Amino acid sequence: MVALLIEEDSLVRAAMCLVLTSWGVRILDVPSLLVAERAVAGAGVVPGIVLTALNVGGAADNNDAFELLPPILERIGFTGPVIVTTGDTSPERSGRIAALGWTRLVKPFRPDELRAVLAECLPAPGGG
Repeated sequence: MVALLIEEDSLVRAAMCLVLTSWGVRILDVPSLLVAERAVAGAGVVPGIVLTALNVGGAADNNDAFELLPPILERIGFTGPVIVTTGDTSPERSGRIAALGWTRLVKPFRPDELRAVLAECLPAPGGG
């Protein structure tokens, strides 16, 4: 499986890459949404899952995943699960994440919490 990982914090991104690759996940990792589409096109593969921090617009106007991610996903033909990692637990943000059909994972999180969310979002191998 290929995962698109969008995380602005280079240390968090590196740690998530280490954990995910140790589980056999191939990673396309980028620091912002502004380069995500180009990374997917360059890899020549549509990811099976997207893991993104909420505030990864990479632009001065502080756009976040709510505004920027849906059109990118549409352009790359992505229809799989999206996991949003965020420290923001406000009802408004949680509601927006849920309304988009995305899954929220609250930062900071442990590897076992990430694994549990992945298991919930992805079909079991051989399960169709």
